[in-house]
Amino acid sequence: LYPFTASAIRLLNQAEYLVFVITNQPMIAKGFLTERELDVIHQKMETLLGQERAFLDRIYYCPHHPQKGFLGEIPELKISCQCRKPETGMIEQALQEFKIDLKQSIYIGDSTVDAKTAEKAGLRFLGVQTGYACQDQHYPVTVSKMYSNIFEAVNDVTLN
Repeated sequence: LYPFTASAIRLLNQAEYLVFVITNQPMIAKGFLTERELDVIHQKMETLLGQERAFLDRIYYCPHHPQKGFLGEIPELKISCQCRKPETGMIEQALQEFKIDLKQSIYIGDSTVDAKTAEKAGLRFLGVQTGYACQDQHYPVTVSKMYSNIFEAVNDVTLN
């Protein structure tokens, strides 16, 4: 985790926001990582957050990847699906499982894939410079507000 991640999530927790991770995990479909190994990674992340009194309400991940041709790939996961970002299936799942007001929700991300996902779902998007800094050019999107990192984005949201 970045040094500021737990502090950002803790601010959201204190402001009574629900906090979700929504992530594509194509390494599973490609056969490079098992779902059990991903679960260990997620448990470690949640432990590190918990040590700093921060928590996630849920982690949603898409194990699919549509492109074939990887040695050891998992054929049943090599599909086009509605959960792989920029599709909104993981957000729709969160909507079904939690009482969420999309108008009061935000999506923080580092890629044009994240920005496109937020756009499709009707969510306000805040871009961060960490990671891809929304410069990956997968989708032609305009990011109206960029922050240095998740802490700055969350701080701005919780203060307003």
